[in-house]
Amino acid sequence: MEQICEKLGHHGNIWYASNIEVYDYVQALLNLRTSADGSILRNMSCMDVWLRHSAARSS
Repeated sequence: MEQICEKLGHHGNIWYASNIEVYDYVQALLNLRTSADGSILRNMSCMDVWLRHSAARSS
């Protein structure tokens, strides 16, 4: 276990979070609200939430 933790530790691209931090983040994601036409996304929490937007392709 110690060897695995040493390999995974100290990487800037890994989020090291406790169970409650993961839970709080998921709750923040679930509480995002969109406008009726989907053009506005509102974060109802005080936590930063990261998303990747991919525009719909028109045919």
